[in-house]
Amino acid sequence: MEKETLRIDLSSEIIALLLKRSQEKGIPSLSAYIEDVLCQIAGKIREEEKRAKENSLENEEKVKKRLAELGYLD
Repeated sequence: MEKETLRIDLSSEIIALLLKRSQEKGIPSLSAYIEDVLCQIAGKIREEEKRAKENSLENEEKVKKRLAELGYLD
């Protein structure tokens, strides 16, 4: 199955920097290196979103508990 792709424009300065780093890391393709970096960032974003959702649910439970203690909820 073929992956959907998107073309983006990058400055030559950014391309040179990323190309240098990809070669230092032994990654033969600039595209592969950029995809790897973006996958790492996406993973961090997913973790942050998961943590935020968990914290939100915990906070909601604390608020409900406190409201029940104060007699506002049954």
